[in-house]
Amino acid sequence: MRKASTHKGPWPKLSVWHGTSDRTVNPANANEILKQWLDLHHLPSAPMSKGEVDGYPHQVWWNKDGETIVESYTITHMGHGTPIGLAADDERYGAEGPFLIEAGISSSYHIADFFGLTKRISLPEPVAVVETPKPVAKPADQDGASDRDRPCRMKADRPDGGHGHVDRCCFAAGQAPANKRFRVGGMVVKGSVARDAGDLKVRFVLTDFAHQIPVEYTGVLPDLFREGQGIIAHGSIGPGGAFVADEVLAKHDEKYMPPEVAASLKQKATAAAPAAGVPAKPAG
Repeated sequence: MRKASTHKGPWPKLSVWHGTSDRTVNPANANEILKQWLDLHHLPSAPMSKGEVDGYPHQVWWNKDGETIVESYTITHMGHGTPIGLAADDERYGAEGPFLIEAGISSSYHIADFFGLTKRISLPEPVAVVETPKPVAKPADQDGASDRDRPCRMKADRPDGGHGHVDRCCFAAGQAPANKRFRVGGMVVKGSVARDAGDLKVRFVLTDFAHQIPVEYTGVLPDLFREGQGIIAHGSIGPGGAFVADEVLAKHDEKYMPPEVAASLKQKATAAAPAAGVPAKPAG
């Protein structure tokens, strides 16, 4: 492929999909395409990670920076066509028809996500500076109570099978629940990402700009995972006190802000409003 063009790189990413029962295009073509692009990116033929997505084999290769460059989906028992199904955002893209095959997985969504095109923007609402009475300190504050003195509040698991999240003060107070899976959200602190050479373990720190949470994760991080970007992680407290994630979600663009962080910033802005007061009106 390098001889076919004078271009010297960088080379684009690639997502390969093929059905094992395709009688129009030989499924072996998928393997040959993978060989070409793995060679182009100087990547090994053996996948760096294997797993399943919506019940189908998924292989991944990434570059030295940890960014996924090549991936492969094998849709077992599917013929010639485009697989459709309920996507990760609980939406359906396309309707079953000629060459649009219901397979329980949406290739359109996953490919768009692979190239960073499934953007969702969620920003905190602007907080107006208004004249308000000076807030009365809560009894706990009057008594000099710290985060450690206040009870940890954990939202209950949702009926739909989702997992609760811990109130932001809990990690700082050492009150996060043990032996229970829950969710944390925040911005990845710049300069905090550290990887162990030779394996998939990564460590980083989350912040809501009021507290920080050390996180450990073993696996392939989402393509849009970046320092300074908002993420959500599911997991539990590890033996060393860090949050050990078993799932990291970063399917949003750089403007995305997890609800936990948005709430923290909004709370700060609201608290600062009385102190700031109302700007004086221009004379005349």
